[in-house]
Amino acid sequence: MDIGNNDQEYGLFCLNHSRSFNGKTIDKLTFTVPKQYFKKYIFNYPDKVYNRFYYIENRKNQYFKLHIQGEFINPLVPMLDSVIVAFYYIVKSKIFYEEINIRITRILEECNRFNNASILLIKNFKGMDFHFSELELAFDFFNCVPFIDINNQYFRMKKDTYYSTDYKKIYRKGFKDDDSFGYIKDGVRDSIFSIYNRGKKLKIKENVWRVEWRLRDIRSTRLLDMTDLRLNMDEYIYKKCHRLKRIFNYWIPQNSIIFNLDYINRYFPIFSVLTSG
Repeated sequence: MDIGNNDQEYGLFCLNHSRSFNGKTIDKLTFTVPKQYFKKYIFNYPDKVYNRFYYIENRKNQYFKLHIQGEFINPLVPMLDSVIVAFYYIVKSKIFYEEINIRITRILEECNRFNNASILLIKNFKGMDFHFSELELAFDFFNCVPFIDINNQYFRMKKDTYYSTDYKKIYRKGFKDDDSFGYIKDGVRDSIFSIYNRGKKLKIKENVWRVEWRLRDIRSTRLLDMTDLRLNMDEYIYKKCHRLKRIFNYWIPQNSIIFNLDYINRYFPIFSVLTSG
């Protein structure tokens, strides 16, 4: 699998992955995993241990976040199928202690032998205190602008990307620049919705607009459950569409973005399920 040697080549690799599914893709799937399962060297990294197909996010509580990159995920089959493939790769990377690696490997092997893989893996992952905590849904519109008009005042703009205004600045206690003790900025929680010209970011001539839904943090508690891993991307959207639409309509005022519905309904009807009504 050729993923290139730099960010530009990797970006094109990711774009081609999306293209192979006509622009519909799961960009990321995340588990929170107890810290004690990871080898101690992981703790030496202040933020992320990065790998092209997964990365680990160091959290300030008892869990790390284990993100599976979208290039491991087939949106047309149950997410669980892609999770099994990804975890075979992860255990080979030996980021967990050996006893955890052995336990996960046995679970994966049993999943391959029996038809009840979903029940088996979900039960065991829950028993190990794994949680399905984040999901990013993405749509790439090739050679088409998915919107007719967008009102900048209803979006947060950053580096040519439009973000919905549900973002949240995160603060923590600490010493401020003037050495006084108080709350200082510690990052920004991702908006649930974003849209940007991916072709421009990759510096290619092709016009590719990307729309992303980020389901994470407190907003994911009623949107993600371990049993959802039995679903593929379309099935998940249809199952959760009512709540997703409520979130969309709450944070994105009516007519603040006018989509090209003629094109979308013809080529991307599943996208309309998320935004209409």
